[in-house]
Amino acid sequence: MLTDRKETERLLYNVMHDLRTPLGNIEICAYLLGRKLVEPDDEIREYISAIQRQVADAERILRDAITEVHRQAIQPAEPESFSLTKPETAGVT
Repeated sequence: MLTDRKETERLLYNVMHDLRTPLGNIEICAYLLGRKLVEPDDEIREYISAIQRQVADAERILRDAITEVHRQAIQPAEPESFSLTKPETAGVT
């Protein structure tokens, strides 16, 4: 099970890393678009703002997912049921 957690965590880190570049590019393009327009009307400002909010939301979702996987990875696993009377856990053959 620990291997699955580590693999999941590694996958999420890779996905986040791979998505940071395009998300950053989208965010920069939205910012520059707003700066380049001489007098953007309210509708265009609203679209640019929506793009920036969505990028921030996507980054937050990725961060939260990695934080959750990491939190689960450092918590001790649930103890297995142990009984001195069960032959499979008693250590007696």
